[in-house]
Amino acid sequence: MKDSVQRLPQSLSQLVVQGLDRLCFQYRAMQGLRPALGALALSTTGLREADLYGLVNSCGDLPSSGEPVTWERALQLARKPGGRVAMATFTQMVRNLQSLIGLAHSTDDLLTLTNPEVRLAFEDFLLPTETDRVQAHLILPPVAAADPQGTDTFLHCEADHIKHLPAHLGLLGRNTKAPGGVRLMNYARIRLHTASVLVSTFSSEPTCVAMNPCAELVVVGTGQGSLHLIHANTGQEVKSLVSSCDGISSCVFLTDVILATTSFNGLIEIWDTETGCRTAHMEGHSNMITGSDVSPDRKHLATVSLDFQLKVWSASKGHQVASRSSSSPMNCVAFNPDGDLLALGCWDGTVLLWNWLQNRTLM
Repeated sequence: MKDSVQRLPQSLSQLVVQGLDRLCFQYRAMQGLRPALGALALSTTGLREADLYGLVNSCGDLPSSGEPVTWERALQLARKPGGRVAMATFTQMVRNLQSLIGLAHSTDDLLTLTNPEVRLAFEDFLLPTETDRVQAHLILPPVAAADPQGTDTFLHCEADHIKHLPAHLGLLGRNTKAPGGVRLMNYARIRLHTASVLVSTFSSEPTCVAMNPCAELVVVGTGQGSLHLIHANTGQEVKSLVSSCDGISSCVFLTDVILATTSFNGLIEIWDTETGCRTAHMEGHSNMITGSDVSPDRKHLATVSLDFQLKVWSASKGHQVASRSSSSPMNCVAFNPDGDLLALGCWDGTVLLWNWLQNRTLM
């Protein structure tokens, strides 16, 4: 009995590692299980069982020789996996996994590592090298976000999956390319004039940039919710602000000193860039705000969101003055030079032209 007790793991972390080792051995025929669990360890919000099933299937065809996986290959496997694990076997594995991570009595299909020690044990066992972590960051976004209709777009994906896509790709570094060949960087290079050089770097990926009407101040918003104010003539950062929102999604100057920012969680904030004070805070949308624009007279702000809503706000009073819905999430918006029309782009590929003053759709 004493020997048996002494052989027991001395910590929760060791116990989890032992359980993972046993799980991977028991389901060793499921070739994509180990990399799929590694991706689960890096997921900040967890994975649904259906997402984990997709990962297991797509990861079954990953190269085993240590050959690096490209974005294109990961996306191809996510949309068209080479084979599928028997659902009965997968379901049994999930039940064992739930017991291991402490979700044995959960009725939800979300698998998440809520205990920090358990998450750390998963990472230590499944992602021992930087190469393993890079692969996990690369295979997670395509499976979670690949269009289920297989049309080589993200049009029919869930918004909650899409909003985490930049974070994973951004962590891959400068050598990772997203769809369309856009190179993702972990830093920003802002060139203010043809003769200028790198003026600032940021610890979090820049998500938006705006210049005030008098061309004296540049503002950079980041995915961590920070705002960096840079003098346009000297290239020096003069001030940094921290938002209370979940990352800055867009920013636009309402005047030379008043700045409006939108966020990943639907909030709108108004800032006085001279004092650094936030002057207004509004719950603008129920989902991520994807775009914004200010009218030519600087009196109105338009915002669009993944919640299918376009809203127009009074820039001076901060209240909503007009709105319209769409059959698809919206991605971008722009005023015409007269300020009476709004063009908006939707995820289903349509572009709408709306006279917001008359509440009339022109196309």
